[in-house]
Amino acid sequence: MYVTLVAPVSGDASLLGYRIETGEIGGDLRATGSEVRIEGPVAGYAAVTAERVVLEAEVAGEMHVAAREIEFGRNARIGGHLFLYEAEGEAAEVPASVIAADRITRREVEEWEPPMEEFQPIDAGRVLASFIAGIIGLTALATLVAALIPESLAEMRRRLLAAPFGSLWIGFLGQSVIVGAMVVFAFTIIGIFAIPAFVLLAMVAGIAGYVVGVYSFGVGLLMAFGRPEPGSIGQKALSAGVGALVAGIIGAIPFLGWLFVLALSLAGLGAIVEKLFRPRFLGRTSY
Repeated sequence: MYVTLVAPVSGDASLLGYRIETGEIGGDLRATGSEVRIEGPVAGYAAVTAERVVLEAEVAGEMHVAAREIEFGRNARIGGHLFLYEAEGEAAEVPASVIAADRITRREVEEWEPPMEEFQPIDAGRVLASFIAGIIGLTALATLVAALIPESLAEMRRRLLAAPFGSLWIGFLGQSVIVGAMVVFAFTIIGIFAIPAFVLLAMVAGIAGYVVGVYSFGVGLLMAFGRPEPGSIGQKALSAGVGALVAGIIGAIPFLGWLFVLALSLAGLGAIVEKLFRPRFLGRTSY
């Protein structure tokens, strides 16, 4: 596999491939391959393992290299320390124009120890703030929809709660139609230009389905505890908030969480499809 970085990278880059060519790297570079060519400047450190390494630009920080062969171009510079990990009896020649000899350390290849980034602990406060912001945003969006199209949303909610698996199936079919149409259009060559529109449509459909699904889920939870269907905008906002909160908590469960979120989104999309197109093969009555 050939990996080539054409555009500048603003942060760190970790690359793995048979032949690697890098451009400008705004952070640190970690690369492993058969041949690695550093064609652009690296703002941080570089850790490279390869059969052959070619340095054609400046590495601002230290550089760790484990390679059978290393070459330095005219513009090669190393601002920090150079650590060469070599087999016994081998000693690569490093021009003085690249780095001073007193900043070169040679080690056995078995001692390869690339620099490790400092462990960054998870900021629990930031994670919690993001979670709460997501819940509030989703609640506000669902409440806005409930205020704009109250009757339509109520009908979709009743459909979903009456037959959740049926809505899930219709939502799966609806999303499949969008993705399938994108593939078919792509075969026409000209239709390739429409792919971004199909991707956007699929994303909008998924988000809309999730909003309807979360709202319906919240209403269903409250009704399960004896509350009536929401009538006022305040009750609808409460339903949306409960649905968003519980769905968010379930969604945080490893592996199973994203399956629940996906199912909720498809079920909501199914309710939307049924409302808009009313597929006759369902044999459903009006709600």
